[in-house]
Amino acid sequence: MSPGQIHGRLALRIGRYIADYADERNLGEATVEVGYHPPDDRQTLLIPDVAFEGSAQASTSATAGFAPFMPALAVEIISPSPSLLEARRKATAYLQHGTAIVWLVQPIEKSAEVWTAGKDGAARSEAIGLDGELSGGTALPGFTLSLRRLFQVTE
Repeated sequence: MSPGQIHGRLALRIGRYIADYADERNLGEATVEVGYHPPDDRQTLLIPDVAFEGSAQASTSATAGFAPFMPALAVEIISPSPSLLEARRKATAYLQHGTAIVWLVQPIEKSAEVWTAGKDGAARSEAIGLDGELSGGTALPGFTLSLRRLFQVTE
C-alpha cells in the first residue's frame, strides 16, 4: 500500500531537517526509501522511510542497488500499514544489525518512540510526546527535532 499525503510530507520534512543539519557539519548523508542490508546478510533487507548514513558510511561509493550496510539512524513513519507492532519488530532488527537509533514516528497520535540498544544489547524504547523532541543521539550528535514543529504539516 502506498503511503499517504501526511506520510510523504513527514518523510520529506524529517529528511530535509536531517540533511540540512548533516550538510552544515559534514556529518554524512540523509536518504529516503533506500534499501539497506548488513554486509554479510543480503537476505535481511530493511527500507526505512528516512535514514542517515554517518560520514564513514556515506564515504563509501554509492551504488545503484541496495546499500551493503545499515544506516546509523533509521526512521519509520507509522501509517495505517505497517502497524506499530510490525514497526517495533523492524526497530529491533535495525538495532540487531548495527543501526544506532531508530525513530518510530506516529502521525495520528502525534508522538514517537525512540529505540536504542542498551549496554547489554537489548532493545529499549522511549516514548516522546508532542511537547518532546527527537534526538540524533550518537548517530547524529547535537541534532534535535521538536515534534510540535514536525507535526505542523498534519494540521
